[in-house]
Amino acid sequence: MLKNKKYSVQAKWQGLMPYTKSLEEQATFKQKAHGKTRAFFMGFECLTCITLGLRGKVKEDLVHKEEVYQTKGISLISIKRGGQATLHAPGQLVIYPVMDLRNWHLKPRDFLKLLESITQDTLLAYGVPTSPLEESAGLFTDRGKIAFFGVHISEGVSQHGLSLNVSNDLSLFRLIRSCGKLEREHDSLQQRNLTHSVQDVFFLWCQKATEFLYSKVQT
Repeated sequence: MLKNKKYSVQAKWQGLMPYTKSLEEQATFKQKAHGKTRAFFMGFECLTCITLGLRGKVKEDLVHKEEVYQTKGISLISIKRGGQATLHAPGQLVIYPVMDLRNWHLKPRDFLKLLESITQDTLLAYGVPTSPLEESAGLFTDRGKIAFFGVHISEGVSQHGLSLNVSNDLSLFRLIRSCGKLEREHDSLQQRNLTHSVQDVFFLWCQKATEFLYSKVQT
């Protein structure tokens, strides 16, 4: 996607998969990106699960006892990324931008800001303005939270990334304290009568990301 002799970007749509499978795929991309000027954008939808980041705690971030989630078939998974509890479900776009930040001359904080700007630009292309809130890693519309961010840097390579509500069931967020808060309002493209597919939103995001990265390596 990126037309540059030194740098390259590859986008791959993975479809619907279990969360554990996404971690396996991400590990493969990490090996390919390590020490290279290659970026991999991995997009997918996830079977319903709740992931707990480095600040996530079962007793504080879950509304019910663990057995309740088991009976509903919802997996609880602890992972190495920033943030607290996040819910993934079909209809939500998850993007893992896997790249060696050192070779792209990006500091972790700048990388997170970059993801935020790309996602804002993508949503604005659909006519949905958003803004961040300092106390919460995400983007908000006037109706609620629509995008979530949580990254982990290992050996200089970025892992995890962001999720974006497209057509997922927003009522499922009541099962967690989203960003530590109960009954937080959420928004999605579907709530705004926008019927774009998750895959289409992914490739638009990739286009915007490629433009951002290309402008950076040209300066």
